[in-house]
Amino acid sequence: MTIFNTNESLQDYSLTEEQRQVLHIIADYSSPTGTARFGPQLRLIVSGRQGTRKSMLIGVIEQWFLKLNKRDELVLTATSRAAAANIGGTTLHTALDIPIVRGDGYRAQEMSQDRKPEWASKKFLVIDEFQSMDSIALEKLGQQLHSVRPETTDPFGGFDIVFVGDFLQLPAVSGLYIYNSRTGLFARVCTLAKS
Repeated sequence: MTIFNTNESLQDYSLTEEQRQVLHIIADYSSPTGTARFGPQLRLIVSGRQGTRKSMLIGVIEQWFLKLNKRDELVLTATSRAAAANIGGTTLHTALDIPIVRGDGYRAQEMSQDRKPEWASKKFLVIDEFQSMDSIALEKLGQQLHSVRPETTDPFGGFDIVFVGDFLQLPAVSGLYIYNSRTGLFARVCTLAKS
């Protein structure tokens, strides 16, 4: 198991025990000497009510990748521009060329050939405010990530994904809730964690 030394590099953050557990899991998956405790691919939900410092946790995750000199492997996204700006990321739709049409993704669009090389070195995807995604956007997310790694049959193209959010805040505008996916994708691929 990788030791996540908060005293050494993350001493300015006061983390809850649950947040420390999340960081240990991510450290295990991102470190060359780490152990993948939940299978070869990490699919983690970090949930907590408003004010539990989920955005701060995303910043600590970024600091961990910087410490490992692996920041280029991490993509920070959110479902809105405001949330993306808050974590220093980009919108999920922009990062993966997911169109916004009558909700999310009714219009098929492949990831651009210019964008695919940007994803070649990526391994971890963080999605903040994931509860605002609808089931169609979730399915489109899976399709776009598979287009980057078509050789794998793993969900989401084998990328390690951390979903961060709160089911009690800002639900999907379309009413097609993420956990009611037509394919059952969300229920099949996620491990729950509480922040």
